[in-house]
Amino acid sequence: MNTVNHDSYFRLALSENHHNMLHKHLFPGVGLEAAAILLCSQSSASRYLVKDILLVDYSECRTRTNDFISWPRTYIENAIDAAETNNLSIVLVHSHPGGTLVFSDMDDDSDREFLPALFEANESLDTLHGSAIMTPDGAIRARFYNRRLDIIPVNAVHCAGDNLIQWKMTEFDSLQPHPMAFSAQMGKDLKSFTACIVGVSGTGSIIVE
Repeated sequence: MNTVNHDSYFRLALSENHHNMLHKHLFPGVGLEAAAILLCSQSSASRYLVKDILLVDYSECRTRTNDFISWPRTYIENAIDAAETNNLSIVLVHSHPGGTLVFSDMDDDSDREFLPALFEANESLDTLHGSAIMTPDGAIRARFYNRRLDIIPVNAVHCAGDNLIQWKMTEFDSLQPHPMAFSAQMGKDLKSFTACIVGVSGTGSIIVE
């Protein structure tokens, strides 16, 4: 699998509720890997939004260890059916209980096994599918694939709730720390966010008073 360098800044976004649901399922406290499937819509050319989550039943996984999980094919088929109507992207996500936010060789092998089936079931040439990992601290790292199974790294994962959280990898393959307030790095990070004001006026005016 080759890594494709894009000029676009690829992002994966999810709500705080989805993040909480995902974290609770992926880390039930037994120290074994767990899995879920994200159904994502494409909200812009390089931004994907989690619309729904399919939680993979622990008992349906033939093998679960602290560094490996086998994906049940029935859940892959269910995800394909759920994504078909609205041409959604499918992201296979699993936990790394050991806390390593790096895709392992076994993760690569798993993607090579299951990603082709996702593309075969989708007629669109532009739809991307992918995989992701989550660590116990809630951090998420993701990557997309094209039909040639070239890797398209996701530059940042955003979680929106009472707070805006961003997980972004550095060029040294480590998680970028949160920037200091009003620092130059904070300014760079804010460029990847868009803010809007909704429903401020009680008078019907379109102007913020």
